[in-house]
Amino acid sequence: MRTFLSICLLLFSIAVFPAPSWSASVEGIVERLQKKYESISSIEASFTQDVYTAALKRSEVNEGRVFFKKPGKWKWLYNDPARGYFSSDSKKVWVYEPDFNQVVEKDVDAGSHGITTDFLTGVGNLKRDFAVKLAEERGSSWVLELTPLIPLPNVKKLLLEVDKSSLLVVKTVVTDPFGNKIEVSFRDLKINPRIDDSVFALKPPKGSIVVRP
Repeated sequence: MRTFLSICLLLFSIAVFPAPSWSASVEGIVERLQKKYESISSIEASFTQDVYTAALKRSEVNEGRVFFKKPGKWKWLYNDPARGYFSSDSKKVWVYEPDFNQVVEKDVDAGSHGITTDFLTGVGNLKRDFAVKLAEERGSSWVLELTPLIPLPNVKKLLLEVDKSSLLVVKTVVTDPFGNKIEVSFRDLKINPRIDDSVFALKPPKGSIVVRP
């Protein structure tokens, strides 16, 4: 959970840089993908998360439901209540840790970004924030390899698998400098569902405490 949190909640500034020079095909994919997500106001989907810890040579797989809403709202809710949840209303970030029966609350700093959520929640920009190349072309999807233009301590590489037909991201893979990897596959995607803002608000489980570092 800590590894997933460190990736999801990277609160580091990403400055605006000129877009790198890509081949026409990659640039076209990126342009279409960016426009697609600019037209989307909310997403709801089921996910499967595979966290690989290199030091232990071990993977842990969990499933759940995720909600995204512009601007900057998201919630990762596990099927297993013992895994807790991650949520943000675009101003605050909350992490429920069942092992400690506590909710950690943090501010979302202006100009700060969570690399795996920014693009999906409408506050990130692929051409602005990443160098992009086409890593692989499969029958029904493209795999884009994204390298942050500003080095981030917990991110070495980010892969986005994009469905050619729908132009939706169906998988993300984040690798850190130590070889740890988080792979998230999305399915049953609902585009522009009505999601009340209360979904993203803090709802401390009964008996838990709220910790504000």
